[in-house]
Amino acid sequence: MPLFTLIILIALAILGFYAIRQSSARANKRLEDEAEGEQDRSLIKTRTNDVDEVDDRHARQASMYAGDLGDYQKEETEMAIELAREKFGRSLDFSHRSVADVEAILGGAHDYTLLGDPKDTDNLVDWAEIFGCYIATVIQKQTGEGVLARDHQDLGDSSYPFSWRGETLFLQLWCHKRIFDGPEYDVSRRYKADILDRIYRSTSE
Repeated sequence: MPLFTLIILIALAILGFYAIRQSSARANKRLEDEAEGEQDRSLIKTRTNDVDEVDDRHARQASMYAGDLGDYQKEETEMAIELAREKFGRSLDFSHRSVADVEAILGGAHDYTLLGDPKDTDNLVDWAEIFGCYIATVIQKQTGEGVLARDHQDLGDSSYPFSWRGETLFLQLWCHKRIFDGPEYDVSRRYKADILDRIYRSTSE
């Protein structure tokens, strides 16, 4: 093979080697850039989700004590929390689960009525009122919806209807019936049927 041809082949081989290296380097750089971009997008998405979660939490908290009876509801709710803590050693934390604690307290109140001493009847009526307000606040905090009113066109004055997702709930009546009529009016079962089942059914649709 002529020397000139050999030199040309060697030169082409060297150029090809460098071309391959440059192409590989560009490909690696492109992959790194894409990976970095994907990481940035993932970070942005994570931050966006975090912001959305914070905004949702703030919106749900802002809905607590909504409406014209907000101050009344807040005062009654705080009384329920204090009563549960001081008299029963239970901590009401506005969770769905805490409604089971309310049920236990109201169940104890019903047992008390069986003793046949009517002197504290007025106090137990007050219990129905304050724990009804507490349950209303739980719904507001957990769903970001719901407004408590004082009167209802059918049940009359001071019946405290709670409007939620197109329905009217009488949460204080729930508590009143549990105290005075017994365990067939279990408020935790009622809460599950009327609130939790609707929440989880809507999220699965």
